[in-house]
Amino acid sequence: MYAKVTAHRGFLIFELLVDKSNEEVATNLDRPGNLGQVIMNTKKNVGISDEAMALLKTVKNSYDAIGDVDFFATVDEKNAFSWLGGPREIKDPKSIEGARNTNWDLPYIKIPNEPPAGAIEVIDKNMDSENNSPET
Repeated sequence: MYAKVTAHRGFLIFELLVDKSNEEVATNLDRPGNLGQVIMNTKKNVGISDEAMALLKTVKNSYDAIGDVDFFATVDEKNAFSWLGGPREIKDPKSIEGARNTNWDLPYIKIPNEPPAGAIEVIDKNMDSENNSPET
């Protein structure tokens, strides 16, 4: 698995699990022109928890060919998942958009919702300091 998406307190947590691009991953870690992360062959390379998928399905699609997050079919039927930004991102599903053709019903690996400790700490610290909690 090259990437996973989990959720905590109504936020999405995106993690790239490799340090450089390969035949199924394009990352801005070693391709500075890339705007984000693209993972091919989602059935074997992208893990998403049920909690994260529920939040992803609330993301509105834009009218643009690219979005803050995208899950799209490819001609070879391996499909692709992508997000704008760095290899580790925390995003509020209410403030991002999907690409116009985003399809959340494509295959992926179902994983347990086990967000990384650092992301939990950041979200909890910010939520507690604002005394605010998004709906999940």
